[in-house]
Amino acid sequence: QIHHHRAFTGELTIRYEAPTPLHRLLVMRGRIDRIEGRKLHMIGELHDGDQRLALATAIFITVPSVHPAG
Repeated sequence: QIHHHRAFTGELTIRYEAPTPLHRLLVMRGRIDRIEGRKLHMIGELHDGDQRLALATAIFITVPSVHPAG
């Protein structure tokens, strides 16, 4: 779930900006950039200290909740 929404990946792009070191603690940060209808536009970053190693952009499509007839 993303921000309390069920969603699937519609598009994912990753730009690698620097080599990713092994055996080090890395930090990942992600956020919702904007919402357009059922589309959640997301941004993610991978950091080694102050250096950004990768930038990801994605569009997730939300899935409406289905409630059984009662």
